[in-house]
Amino acid sequence: MWGILFLIVYIFLLVLIRVSKDDLISKMILLFFTSIWLLSLFISCFNPLGLYEVSDTVYMILLINVVSFFVGFNLVRNKELYKRNDYVNKFESSLNNTLTNKYFIILTIISIIILVSAARTQMAILAIDANEMGGISTGENDVLFESAFISILYNVFIPVIFHISLFLFPYLLLVKKNKLYAIAIGILIFSRALIGGSRDSIFIIFIYFFAFLLMSSVLTRKRFNFKNLSVKKILAVVVLGIGVYLGMVFLTSLRHGNVEVNEQSYNEYSEGLQHSFVNYACGPFRGMDYGIKNHFDDYAGSPLMGLSTCSGLFDLLQLFANKISVDLHPVSGRTVQHQQDIRFNVSPTFSTFNYAYTNAMIFYYDGGVIAVIIFSFLFGLTTKLIIRMMYKNMTFPAALLVGFFIFGVYKSTFTWFLIKHWAWLYVIILIIWHHFEKKKNTKQRLLIKKK
Repeated sequence: MWGILFLIVYIFLLVLIRVSKDDLISKMILLFFTSIWLLSLFISCFNPLGLYEVSDTVYMILLINVVSFFVGFNLVRNKELYKRNDYVNKFESSLNNTLTNKYFIILTIISIIILVSAARTQMAILAIDANEMGGISTGENDVLFESAFISILYNVFIPVIFHISLFLFPYLLLVKKNKLYAIAIGILIFSRALIGGSRDSIFIIFIYFFAFLLMSSVLTRKRFNFKNLSVKKILAVVVLGIGVYLGMVFLTSLRHGNVEVNEQSYNEYSEGLQHSFVNYACGPFRGMDYGIKNHFDDYAGSPLMGLSTCSGLFDLLQLFANKISVDLHPVSGRTVQHQQDIRFNVSPTFSTFNYAYTNAMIFYYDGGVIAVIIFSFLFGLTTKLIIRMMYKNMTFPAALLVGFFIFGVYKSTFTWFLIKHWAWLYVIILIIWHHFEKKKNTKQRLLIKKK
C-alpha cells in the first residue's frame, strides 16, 4: 500500500514541478529532493536485502516531511533578473577576487599541509595497528594531531575550506581550466576523504559535480548539453567515476582495518559497498522507527522547541563558551550523540547501524509531528530564499551557499546537515561574506554612475 502511495505522490509532485513557472535551478533542486526521498521510500517498501519492516507511523511522518518541504519551497517564486552573461560576469569577478586573495591562498595551503600530514599519519598508524581505524573514524581517538589547536582547525575550520573546494573543483576542471589550482584543490579533497575512511566524504564529490550542473545556467556562458560533451570530457568523467568507486572500495577496506586491497578483498568489499548503498539509502527510515519505538525523544527531553534543529549552532557557541567556563548545555549529547552511541540491527545481515535517522528525526525531537511539519517547511522556504538571494545579487559566496543547501537536500534522507557546528560556521561566514561583496559591488556601481 505504501509503495503505491509513494509512487502516486511522486508522479503528482512531478506534474506540479513540470507545470510550475519557477526558475530552472529551483525546479531542478525540487526535482532532486522529491526524487531521492520518494524513490528511496518506494524502494524501502520492498525491504530489499532483508531489511526489517518500517512502521506505518514512520512512513506517514516521512511523507509529511517531504510534502512540508515541497510546500515551503513553493511558497515563493523566483525568476532570473538579469541575462545569463550578467550572472556569469558577476560570478567570475567575485570568484577571481577570491582565487587571487592572499588570505584565501594561505588558508588553502595551510589546509593542504594539515590534511596531507594527517592522512600520512593515519596510514602510518594503520600500518602498525589496523584496529586504530575505528577510533579515528568516530573521532574518539584523536591520534592524528599532537596540537590541540591543529585539532580544532581540522574539526571546525577545515570543513569550511573543504566544502568551498568541493564547489570549486568541478568549475576549475570544466570551465576555468586552471590546472594548478585544480591539482591543489584535488589534493585537499582526496586527502580529507582519506582521513577516517569516510565513504561519504568521497561520494559528495559527485554531489557537488551535480550541484554545479544544476547551477550551470547562471555560472557558465554555454548552456550545459550532454550532446556537446567532447570525448575528452566524457572520458575524464568516466575515469573520475571509476576512481571514486575504487576509492570508496579502498575506504571500505580501511574502515575494516585493511590497509592493502588485493583481488579477493576487492571483490568482498566491492559487494559490501553495493549492499551499503541500499542499507544507507533505506536504513535511516528504520533508524527513525527504532528511535521512536525506543523513546529517544523522551530521553532527549522532547519537546526541545527548536534546540534540536539548531543544535549545531549551540555546539559552535559552546566552543567559545568553554573559554570562559560557561556551559550552555547543548542538547546534541541527548540527540545526535545518543544516535551515534546506540547500534542496532536494520536487517539480519546489517547489525551495526547508528547515527543516521533522517532529518525528520532531528525535527521530531523539537515537538513531534508538528515540529516535523514546521521545520521541514522552513527548510524548503529557506532553500528557496537562498536561491532568490543569489539571483538578486550574484556573488561567489551566494553560489557557495546554494551549493551547500543542495548538499543539505542530498543529506536529508540520511540526517540533518546543520547538526554540525562547522556547518553553522560555514553558513554564517558565507552570509557575512556575501553581504560585504554586495556592499562593495553597490559602491562600485555608484562610483561608475558618478563618473
